[in-house]
Amino acid sequence: MITKVAIIGLGIMGNRMLKHMKLHDDFQPDFLWDPDETKCLDTIKENPDSKIMNSPSEAIKAADLIYLACPPIVRKVYAVEAASLGKSLFLEKPFGIDIQDSFDLIKKLGTYNIPIAVNFTQASGVALNDLLESKNNGEMGSLLGVDIVVTYPSWPRLWQKEADWLRFRKEGGMTREVISHFLFFSERVLGPLKVVWAKSRTHGTNWTLGFNINSSINFTDAFALNQNYALEDYDGYWNDTAPTSSVVSLGAHQNTNKSGENYIAYCFSEKQGYSKFGSYTGNGNADGTFIYTGFKPSWVMRKKSSAASQWTINDTARDPFNMSKKGLTSNSNAAEDDANGYWDMDFLSNGFKMRTTETEVNGSGATFIYMAFAENPFVTSTGIPATAR
Repeated sequence: MITKVAIIGLGIMGNRMLKHMKLHDDFQPDFLWDPDETKCLDTIKENPDSKIMNSPSEAIKAADLIYLACPPIVRKVYAVEAASLGKSLFLEKPFGIDIQDSFDLIKKLGTYNIPIAVNFTQASGVALNDLLESKNNGEMGSLLGVDIVVTYPSWPRLWQKEADWLRFRKEGGMTREVISHFLFFSERVLGPLKVVWAKSRTHGTNWTLGFNINSSINFTDAFALNQNYALEDYDGYWNDTAPTSSVVSLGAHQNTNKSGENYIAYCFSEKQGYSKFGSYTGNGNADGTFIYTGFKPSWVMRKKSSAASQWTINDTARDPFNMSKKGLTSNSNAAEDDANGYWDMDFLSNGFKMRTTETEVNGSGATFIYMAFAENPFVTSTGIPATAR
């Protein structure tokens, strides 16, 4: 069966898809449209068997499958038009430059009974397949997390310069266009993102941190890793949107998304037997709250979420034996502190336990968030229980 294909947008991606589809006899990518007459003439010169249509609507009506390689700002209109006619959709990303508008498009397309796909080339690429095979065979050891450092003063590859319109904020910018590939790749390897830190590298802003723990502590809120602030409910940081399998959503605040700034982000997902992110309720007792992690932690950071408090850190490198007393704080430049039993806790085989009445870490009825990383994982990176030799 021959599939008739319409390609809307004859820039880099449109022409690449046209070239590769013509290598397959089952596809007939002959219905083309672009508002730029020069691009239309150049494309038809290389592909004389194809046809430049008079409008995107004419191209959509003539085909079975619609590939939208057009700018994000107009993609929604063409996608909904094609879906309403029962056409299959092949989309470039992002769906839009506004997060809510993008989610609205997903919801709208979900009402149509049509096949829809997004062009993430890494999904079937050699690099990802080889990496996943190495991970599943246990060749990579325990995967701890991923750092994504993004600095794009210009397009990273020369051929991308042709899409110059995409580098401007109106269409999403270079970072939003390129970083989606890395987020997609990371989530395929590590799983859903649980914790995200973001910080401008060129502007004096806070380290903004989001947690996805429960209905009360999630990406509608934010903390500042270098401040003692309580949980702040504000959509300017994460756009009130939890990370998906391929996207970390950003608001318009300068801490996470100021125009023209370069940012660094640290994204963590839980790995069974190695990392755990959650919350606990203090009891105000020296025989304090026990927090189950499923492994013996070697490093724990915690903070009261319901009020201003320190970000406190205990670890087994500085305190190899219980009780762990030596505390550090990420929100100050204070020296290590082990006075007055403020930070006392025990590292146990399957979690950690508060050993202090200090309200900063074990206040009665207060809610605390924590991040914990294991000393020696009980399981492999694939979740298989570890066995003795």
